[in-house]
Amino acid sequence: MKRTPRDQDSGVVRSGDLLTEQYRSAMLTLSTVSQASRMAAESEQSALQSLAAVPAANSVYVTPQDIPPEIATDLTKHSLDAHLQKVQSAQIGAQGEAFVRQLQQEALAAYKGRKVRINVLDAAQHPVEVYWRDAESGGQYLHKSRPRMVKGRIEDINLAENVLILAPDFIGRFLSSRLSHYAVYVINPLTIQPMVRIALM
Repeated sequence: MKRTPRDQDSGVVRSGDLLTEQYRSAMLTLSTVSQASRMAAESEQSALQSLAAVPAANSVYVTPQDIPPEIATDLTKHSLDAHLQKVQSAQIGAQGEAFVRQLQQEALAAYKGRKVRINVLDAAQHPVEVYWRDAESGGQYLHKSRPRMVKGRIEDINLAENVLILAPDFIGRFLSSRLSHYAVYVINPLTIQPMVRIALM
């Protein structure tokens, strides 16, 4: 049975699958935040359109006296619902962003600097990007290669952007001194399934 890597100081189990799940949790959370914000905006826009449809007696702008009694109650409820959804959306957003920040801190503390092997599961999505250095300008550019497996050391973890940045291992640097880093996109945003397998080395 393959042993799961452990942090020697804390004894906490760490694995590539756990890191992948942190990416997935972050994406699900941010998707919920985005959906709540979209629904609140749609509700607010609908309430405004309902008010705008009321004829203005002064031919310039609508006043409370212009609103017919038979629809005033519905408009009031509609407006209250819109404001309530806006407040709820802000609360969901604040909690969701705080949760993702906490996940980010935990992931960086546990995995930054670790050596990993990345195997592509969803080759059609090209989840691994290879960046090279320009020998003349010193800038970086996206190389056309689409590897199915790469090895390297974790330089950065960005759960919100769904990207894992790897510095190439010794063999990668030996094969090309211009190789800068790998950008690995972990989760498919449409299916919320892993596009790569992460294995700690």
